[in-house]
Amino acid sequence: MATTKKTSKPGSPALVAPGERAVLLSHHEYQLARAQGNGLDGYDLVMRNPEDADAAGQPLSEDERWQAVPAGKYLKHRAMEWREAGSLDELPTQWQELAQDRDPFPQSES
Repeated sequence: MATTKKTSKPGSPALVAPGERAVLLSHHEYQLARAQGNGLDGYDLVMRNPEDADAAGQPLSEDERWQAVPAGKYLKHRAMEWREAGSLDELPTQWQELAQDRDPFPQSES
């Protein structure tokens, strides 16, 4: 079953139906999901693996380094030096396509 793409307002992460998971593309979307107060159990957050190789020692491509990890484990991954994207250009193409109808990297106000 596909993740619902309805949003409550521009720039907000996708609403999640029971049993589905939505993918958050940025720290901004992670903060919005937390602010909704429904917990992070239904969300994954795209983060970059800092390792150059997988568990078997095989080199990772740039696309493979970006993975959707459970959003509830965000702090654990940050402690292991994983990080989220800072801009749309930083994400591989497969994740950029998800951002077409949302604004995961809003411009900061000056």
